[in-house]
Amino acid sequence: MVSIKYVAVRNYNFLQYFLLLSLFLRIENADAQGSAISLDNQNIFYLGIPSPITVVVENMNTKNIILKIDNGELIQQEDPGKYLVSPEKAGIAIISIGDKKGREIAKYEYRVKRIPIGYPVFANKRIGFASKNELIAQIAVFVKLDGFDFDIRLEVTSFKVKIYNQCRIIIDEKIDGKFITKTLQDNFRKLEPDDLVYIYEVMYKGPDGVIRECEFPILLTIK
Repeated sequence: MVSIKYVAVRNYNFLQYFLLLSLFLRIENADAQGSAISLDNQNIFYLGIPSPITVVVENMNTKNIILKIDNGELIQQEDPGKYLVSPEKAGIAIISIGDKKGREIAKYEYRVKRIPIGYPVFANKRIGFASKNELIAQIAVFVKLDGFDFDIRLEVTSFKVKIYNQCRIIIDEKIDGKFITKTLQDNFRKLEPDDLVYIYEVMYKGPDGVIRECEFPILLTIK
């Protein structure tokens, strides 16, 4: 049964360092030796984003630590006790700490999530009013992701656009990639007040390589 707790340790210097690390999820402890894994960013792994972790074990040189994961890959870094975790699938990842004698010291469980769905913007807007000149000045459609702790690249792979003039569709186009075509630019120059620019089915690719559709469309009214 998973419980959240600190490990009691005998060495004060280790304890001082250990308490600076985050709370962890303990599944099983093979013996009383203290250990900890600290995620350097947050307590969740995301698909497609290598996550740095720091591992410490009481009274053990970091060179003697053997680390294993049941979901993904662990990449040891140059600094002692530093690793990058790259999970393969959403769900749970269990990291096991052991030594070179084959002894298991502890196991830790972490959640693995997909990157949240982004939303599209054009002229840095998703809904509201925009001038004709604002749209003419744009070169591409972009995807944003608010409140996410990682700086990642979300690349638009395709989108559709309709322009309405008094309920009449004057353009209906699918564009591959993120860039505005010359045809679309030419139609922006013909926009009139109260025309509607509707950009929808915006597809994009994140660092995990999966192509997704944005949750919301873009709807701009020409002022």
